[in-house]
Amino acid sequence: DNWLLSEAYRCLRPKGKIVVTVPAYRHMWSLWDIRLHHKRRYSLPMLRKIIIDSGFKIKKISYCHMLLHPFIYVYRKILGLPKGDFSNRSDFTVSSGAVINGIFAFYYWLERFLLRVVSLPFGLSVFAVGIKPC
Repeated sequence: DNWLLSEAYRCLRPKGKIVVTVPAYRHMWSLWDIRLHHKRRYSLPMLRKIIIDSGFKIKKISYCHMLLHPFIYVYRKILGLPKGDFSNRSDFTVSSGAVINGIFAFYYWLERFLLRVVSLPFGLSVFAVGIKPC
């Protein structure tokens, strides 16, 4: 299951880095995961173990997309997914436009700022930066 990380470890030079991003939380599984060919969703401890077991040291690990999680959770679990064919679209879409783009640009700027100083306690995804030891 960890063949990709093992191969990355083999190919990297000492002090080489990997960046891994995976979807978080089994309870957030949806038809969109099937569309994207996900095999599972992960918790932060699961990803940490997989990376360490592959030989890497963790430089940073955290959840991300934290503020979006409650909205997507409500949409998927409480309001329910729309019925129909999901083969060509996401289960969650937002109209585009300058205002929406500005809100998301600010949101991701804020999250990147926070991630420099803390790890986020929950989110839609888990990301990690691993380093191959010397």
